[in-house]
Amino acid sequence: MMNVNLEEQIVLFKDLRNIASKRCNFCDGIDYDLKKARDRIRCFLPAIDSENFTVDLIKFKDLVKELLSVLVKNPLWGGRKIIVDELLEDDKKIKTLNQLLLNGELKAISEYLNVSQQDAEAIAFLFRQALLPYISLIGQNLVDAIGDWDKGYCPICGMNPNIGIIQKNGTLKLSCSFCNQSWNYPRLKCPFCGNDANDRLGYLQVEGDIAHRITYCEGCKGYMKMVDSRELEREVDAEEEYLRTLHLDLLAQGRGFIVKIRP
Repeated sequence: MMNVNLEEQIVLFKDLRNIASKRCNFCDGIDYDLKKARDRIRCFLPAIDSENFTVDLIKFKDLVKELLSVLVKNPLWGGRKIIVDELLEDDKKIKTLNQLLLNGELKAISEYLNVSQQDAEAIAFLFRQALLPYISLIGQNLVDAIGDWDKGYCPICGMNPNIGIIQKNGTLKLSCSFCNQSWNYPRLKCPFCGNDANDRLGYLQVEGDIAHRITYCEGCKGYMKMVDSRELEREVDAEEEYLRTLHLDLLAQGRGFIVKIRP
């Protein structure tokens, strides 16, 4: 039986995702040059250049407020609403925060906002949820451009994957740790350093669970979760599977392997 708190966390995550997906409109909510994005992908650069990524701030702030109205029902959010309310009054800070998120500079957020690391992580979570639908829509418009992408980092935002899904046909799709974009990748190759020497790659698994595992690389000490959809009867959602397998993070980190956010 799944832990009740985890079940509640998954329900909350789904509520936030539903709100975000309904509120975003690609045509008037974001202004991004898709031709330049395609050119970047052809050069094996991520489609999004954080320096030139902008959103309609009025719509974006409305979305943040709606997401926040759900999060504040959780007692763990405590007085963070005050911090977010003040942040939403400063457009320059919002733009800088979004840029830090897109660059994977999570540690810099605490210093920039002058808040504790815990508060910074909570705020980063909220703003990531608000950014996701915009980035996802860019990805949806570039599906045809990423077919030849063979890098371990995301073709849309440039972040590393945190989970991989083995498809019914045995191929592997990586899922981005930030924007959830998926792309094909060799099963026996480290996405973080490119190592494909079998004797330097391995996996960890919990007894009794053949569908979930940790894959790791002895070369760079990076790890990633892996889900074998062939062993599951339900539909596999990468984000949900990531939440369901937090115990695997403890297993991997206990063996000295680390999370790698950016290349």
